[in-house]
Amino acid sequence: MSPENFRGPFRTREAVLLAGGLGTRLRAVIGSRPKALVEVGGRPFLFRLLDALAAHGIERVILALGHGADQIRSSLERWPARLEIEASVESRPLGTGGAMRLAAGTVRGASFFGLNADSVARFDFPGLDAALTRSGLAAIQLAHVPDAARFGTVAFDADHLLLGFREKTGNPAPGWISAGVYALEREAFLAHTPDGPFSIEQDYFAKAAPRSIAVLPVEGEFIDIGTEESLARSAGVVERVLGGPRPRGLAVLDRDGTIVVERNYLGRPEEVEILPGAAEGIRRMRELGLRVVVVTNQSGVARGYFTLDDVQRIHARIQELLGGLIDAFYVCPHHPDDDCACRKPKSELLVRACAEAGVEVSRAVLIGDKACDVEMGRNAGARTILVRTGYGADLAAQGYDAADEIADDLSEAAERVACYLG
Repeated sequence: MSPENFRGPFRTREAVLLAGGLGTRLRAVIGSRPKALVEVGGRPFLFRLLDALAAHGIERVILALGHGADQIRSSLERWPARLEIEASVESRPLGTGGAMRLAAGTVRGASFFGLNADSVARFDFPGLDAALTRSGLAAIQLAHVPDAARFGTVAFDADHLLLGFREKTGNPAPGWISAGVYALEREAFLAHTPDGPFSIEQDYFAKAAPRSIAVLPVEGEFIDIGTEESLARSAGVVERVLGGPRPRGLAVLDRDGTIVVERNYLGRPEEVEILPGAAEGIRRMRELGLRVVVVTNQSGVARGYFTLDDVQRIHARIQELLGGLIDAFYVCPHHPDDDCACRKPKSELLVRACAEAGVEVSRAVLIGDKACDVEMGRNAGARTILVRTGYGADLAAQGYDAADEIADDLSEAAERVACYLG
C-alpha cells in the first residue's frame, strides 16, 4: 500500500462469519435452506456479506457452519473467489460463542473479526480494530436503532467501555444495540472460553472483568433478517449499507483545523479533539449521499516528528470519535522541499480520491481552512469552501476570496453543499 493513501488502516485481515443459524422464524420463507442463503434483492445474503468483506480489505474468512453446511459450501461455487474461504463445521449446536471458538482455532493471525451472517450494519473495521487495541481483549461494534425492544441494549461508560447488556424489555424505545460485529484477540478468546456451547455476549463479554471490553458506537442503518417482517424490508437497507447507489458526490476534507483542533504537528492519538460542528457536518454530508474522505499534508513524518504508524493511529482515533463517518484517509508524508505530486496544493490525492469513489471531480467539494486546501480544489476543478475554523478565520478577515464560499464550520459548510446539490 502506498504511504500516500491510507484507506481504512487496520491490522486484522481475517473474519469468522457465523452462518450456522437454523432460521426457525423464517421457515415459511426459506424452507430447508440455511438462513444465510436467503435471497435479499435477488442475491443470497451470504454473498452480499462476502462481497462487502472483500471490499473492506478482509483477506480470509472462516465460515462457522452448522445447519445446511453442505448447501452453503456448494453455493460458494457460484460466488466469484475474491478472498480465501475456509469452513468450520460444528457437529452439534455450540451457540454463537462455541461456534466462534471452534472457527477461531483456524485463525492464523493474532486477532480476528467476528460477524453474524444474519444482520448488517455499516462496517467500521479500522475503528473496531483501534478499539480492540485499546481493550487488549475484545471490542463490540454498536448500532443505534429507533426500537431496541427486540434486541436489548448495551450499556457503556464515557470511555466507551462495556458495562453490560440490558435484557429485552418489550417496550419500544431507541437505543444502542450490539451490531453483531466484534474484534477479538485470538489467544485471549481461546484461553478464557469453554470447549462447548456458550453465548459470546452473555458468557464471554458480559463475564469479562469490568470495563475490559471496548465498544464502538457507529451511526448508520442496521437490520437483521431473523424475522419475516425484517426480511421483507431488508433489501433497501442492504443496498444502502453494503452496496448502495453511486454516491451523489464526494466531500474532500482537510484534517487539522477543519475536523480536529489545529495543533503543532499532531502526533499522538490522545491529543485529537474534534472541532464543534464537525461531526454534525460530516453526518449531514453523508445523509446527502456524499462519500466523505480526508486529504492531509503530514510533513511531520518526513521531519522525523512522528511515524506513518502514528498517523494511522491518529486516524483510527478520529474514526472512533466520529463513529466511523470517514470513508478514507489520503496522506502526503513528504517534506515541502521534496516537490512530490501528492502534497497540497497539488491535486493528485483529490483526483485519486474521486477516481476511487467513482465520482467526477466536478461533483467533488473541497472543504478546508487553509489557502493550500482551496488551491488544491481549484487546481482539480472541484467546488471549494473555506471554513473559519483553524486558520480560516484569519484568511477570511484578510479578505481572502479564492474559495467559492466561506462557512463558519463543517456544519454550515454541509448546508451550503445541500443548497447546490438541490
